[in-house]
Amino acid sequence: MVDLAELPEEILFKIFSNVTIYELHNVVSLVCKKFLRISRSPTIVKILKTNVLLDIDWTLQFYNNAIQIHSCVEEIHNDSVIEDSE
Repeated sequence: MVDLAELPEEILFKIFSNVTIYELHNVVSLVCKKFLRISRSPTIVKILKTNVLLDIDWTLQFYNNAIQIHSCVEEIHNDSVIEDSE
C-alpha cells in the first residue's frame, strides 16, 4: 500500500485541488506535517480559489445567498429603527 505522504508534492497538489478550501484547512491539514505545509502553500490556495470561481453554479448560489442575507439584515435593521422611533 502507498503512503499518501510519500507521494511527490506535485501529485498531492493535484489530489488536493479536488477538495474545498474548508476541507483543506480543517481536514487535510490535520493529517500530517507535510499536508499542513501544503495546505498553507499559496499555490494550492490559488488553485482552489480559481476552482471556486470557475464553478459558476457554486458562485451564483454563493452570491444569491449573500444577497438574501443582506436583505434580511436590512429588514431587521429597518424594523428596529421603526420600533425605536415609536
